[in-house]
Amino acid sequence: MKNVLEVFTLGTFRLKWGEKSISCDINRAKRVWYLLAYILYHHKRPVPQSELIDLLWNDEKDRANPQSSLKTALYRARGFLEMLSPELSKGLIVYGSNGYSVSDEFAVVVDTDLFEEYAQSGKLSEA
Repeated sequence: MKNVLEVFTLGTFRLKWGEKSISCDINRAKRVWYLLAYILYHHKRPVPQSELIDLLWNDEKDRANPQSSLKTALYRARGFLEMLSPELSKGLIVYGSNGYSVSDEFAVVVDTDLFEEYAQSGKLSEA
């Protein structure tokens, strides 16, 4: 059985891989954490490059080279993933013709997906 990347978005953004865990508290690079959180939150679909640029650089009047800025942010995000596992760093986020996505080689569980699933099944009332 492969490890599962657990993504916690409710409260402090945090990632857990096996026994290792990192959170956005380790570094103040908010844009990099937002990028990582957004791609992982949308792990069921590819996220177009233009969507990420609009999301992360929409307030900047001077977007001289947003593609380069995005690549730099992804490089830094992979550095955060390296703290959890070299295999996550190298293979979790992939780029295809439709944009950036989470590789099918990894199992990802996002707390908001679980919350919605529990709410729909009525499990919250049992807690």
